[in-house]
Amino acid sequence: MKMLSNLKSLLVFLSAGILVACSASEEDIVRCEQHYHAKSFIVAEQYCKKAAKSGDEQAQYFYAMMLFRGLGVEIDSDEATQWMSRSANQGYEKAVFHQAISHLTSKDQSVSIKQKERALKTMQTFAENGDKVAQYWMGNTFYFGYIDDRKSYNEAVYWYQLAVEQGSYQAMNNLAWIKVVSQGSELFDPEQGLKLAEQAVAKYPDNHGYLDTLAAAYAANQQFDKAAATQLKVIELASHDDCQKCDRLVDYYQIRLQGYLNNKPVVKSFEH
Repeated sequence: MKMLSNLKSLLVFLSAGILVACSASEEDIVRCEQHYHAKSFIVAEQYCKKAAKSGDEQAQYFYAMMLFRGLGVEIDSDEATQWMSRSANQGYEKAVFHQAISHLTSKDQSVSIKQKERALKTMQTFAENGDKVAQYWMGNTFYFGYIDDRKSYNEAVYWYQLAVEQGSYQAMNNLAWIKVVSQGSELFDPEQGLKLAEQAVAKYPDNHGYLDTLAAAYAANQQFDKAAATQLKVIELASHDDCQKCDRLVDYYQIRLQGYLNNKPVVKSFEH
């Protein structure tokens, strides 16, 4: 009887321990989400890491994003990719979406064509369900040719247009660019391109990328004085930006400025 009593006590003790552990894990999950959304990333890291290790798919996604962007932690793309993959494998939608973008845009030989094809199907599903960010990335996929044999400017325009209709300013800028630099193709529509570029800049007046598109739009409409004045602002903004590729961009911007000063618009090849 005494042995049975001791066994019961042990079971009660173990059960209490399990409950405490589960409770602590739930608390980690809740606090991870709270601190992540509050952008309190240093505190979020301790909770998200614990919750991620316990198998929570949302915490795995949050922790992966922190590692990708260096939010409260040192940037570690390899570890971030592992956590994102774990979250995606559990079906967490944001992780699935992020992984699809990662596979589509990857230049790493370890990402196979089959993985890119699957990523494209995933992105298309999101896009067809009305996700404007997915529509934007579908446009990018066909415009930049993330998959070698899938480059199509008409497809890019189709998806960008859908995203624009839902208020995507990134898609608006990219669609404007296509319409103003595609002189000689059926896609060329400088008046519409100018309207789109003006809308994007009205929303983000200090975005030198959007302003660069606006300058090209002015030039496509033979408004070279406005193009040059806008391009000078582009160069000034980019010169004070600390982005990774800004030095190279300034060189490109300078070349375009010289073109506008000589009454030459930007013209790109859009052969299919």
